[in-house]
Amino acid sequence: MGVPVFLGTQTMPMEVFIQIEGEATDLPASVLREAISHGGALRPLLVRYTEAALLSQIVQSGACNRLHPIDQRCARWLFLSHDRMPGDTFPLTEEFLSQMLGVRRATVTAAARGAGGSSSPIWQAWKPRRASATGSSARSTSA
Repeated sequence: MGVPVFLGTQTMPMEVFIQIEGEATDLPASVLREAISHGGALRPLLVRYTEAALLSQIVQSGACNRLHPIDQRCARWLFLSHDRMPGDTFPLTEEFLSQMLGVRRATVTAAARGAGGSSSPIWQAWKPRRASATGSSARSTSA
């Protein structure tokens, strides 16, 4: 989540949510700024990532949120999560998924039932857990 620093901010004005257990690296913003200032391949790589990955994902998500019903939005979010996982299962809570989609938890439950429930491969891969088991958050303040 170093994009705000890459774009010139002094702090990261957002929260980072850990969606699924795994490994991550905490890099101080000063180290990223120093690496970018040396030139080389890092800056063009970050520009391409920001334009191609982040901005297009933001635009696509906005369009999907406006045009598609909740069961399709939920399935899309689960497919995107699945694509980033090393295996075929990914434990997320219904509560967390509801936060990501901007709907009530009961709406996510209803969408899962309406989208084929246990017969759909994506719903089979999703293993909902209780809210206390995942969805940790951390506030980044490194500058």
